[in-house]
Amino acid sequence: GDFKDLDESILLDREAISLRPTGHVNHAQSINNLANNLSIRFRLKAESFADLEESLMMHRKALSLRPVPDPERS
Repeated sequence: GDFKDLDESILLDREAISLRPTGHVNHAQSINNLANNLSIRFRLKAESFADLEESLMMHRKALSLRPVPDPERS
């Protein structure tokens, strides 16, 4: 299949992270979006373990930025 749209989405996710630095209200959500898209690309392509590793790292980072009582932590 053609993964151009997904690849572009990942590039845009990275750009969103750079435009929403740590402390921005949507920084953690931007990181989570990137993690989700990397995970999708890994599942669809099943070739790049780098995508899987980065996805896990980004999910952990996004989670660490959320306060403990935050409903987005679940």
